[in-house]
Amino acid sequence: MLRENIAFWEEVGNLDAAGWSKVCMGTALGELGEHELALAQVDDGISLLGKTHWKWGISVGQHYRGKIFHKMQDHAAALGCYLDSLEMRRELGDKLGIAETLEEMAYLGLDLESPNVAARLFAQSESIRESIKAPMPPCDSDRHQRCLAQLKKELGADKFSTVQTEGHAMTLEQAVEHAVTFASKYPDAD
Repeated sequence: MLRENIAFWEEVGNLDAAGWSKVCMGTALGELGEHELALAQVDDGISLLGKTHWKWGISVGQHYRGKIFHKMQDHAAALGCYLDSLEMRRELGDKLGIAETLEEMAYLGLDLESPNVAARLFAQSESIRESIKAPMPPCDSDRHQRCLAQLKKELGADKFSTVQTEGHAMTLEQAVEHAVTFASKYPDAD
């Protein structure tokens, strides 16, 4: 059905809708483990969205590209996508989008054995969500809670609390800069 939807939007010349539909299809394919197909769809979608300059849609596409690369264990590519998404979302003032991307970067930080970074980024994303009254969706809560428990175990309760406090105290700009600094440790992330 989504393919028919894409074909319809392309036929009527609505590049935003066609591009967005391709990003959505790529996201679904990524969840099914079809990573190469997922990337092709998301890339096609971003390309169409680029023709109309729909920056928000492109930022979401880059976010999902990062998630797909993360699942493929291509950490440098994932970080690069997350950085692109984060920069666009910062320019747009998309606080929820920033929180979501910081969360994904925190998950990646955990995988890259950077628990301090992960804990700070999780704390900052929580602060942003609280400030805009946008709680984490229930479908993401289990993963989030498991990662926080893992971080608490790795860091110890006192250190975890300290690092979380530091993350909560960061301004939005400081949190973005912290994420950029983290990504800069991986030179292929540009």
